[in-house]
Amino acid sequence: MTMIAINTLAATRATACIAAVQAAGAPEADLDYVYTGAVGVGLNRLFDPSFAFVAADFDSPGAADDEVDVAVEAADVSRAASLATSLSTTSALVLSAALCTGLEKLVGSTARLVGPFEV
Repeated sequence: MTMIAINTLAATRATACIAAVQAAGAPEADLDYVYTGAVGVGLNRLFDPSFAFVAADFDSPGAADDEVDVAVEAADVSRAASLATSLSTTSALVLSAALCTGLEKLVGSTARLVGPFEV
């Protein structure tokens, strides 16, 4: 489990996603399931070359309202570490941006980046 910084809006998005994910074919989905999936979705966005993320995107993180304990997939931990190294930032900020951006994408937002946040 990995502690990831989020803001109130991201937490609200996660709760809103549960019913949609259950209806989409994962009836066992709960908040933990949504958080884990959102990290993967967010990392896919962060690795998408069309968005051209740079180190400056992570220079001024917002203040987190909370931290959540997420069962991040091992491959996603590796992807986050790789991206953090290439952007000269921390894995914690990459995972925060991945979680928050992934939750936004799951509710239909086209926001380029949400977060990152830090405690």
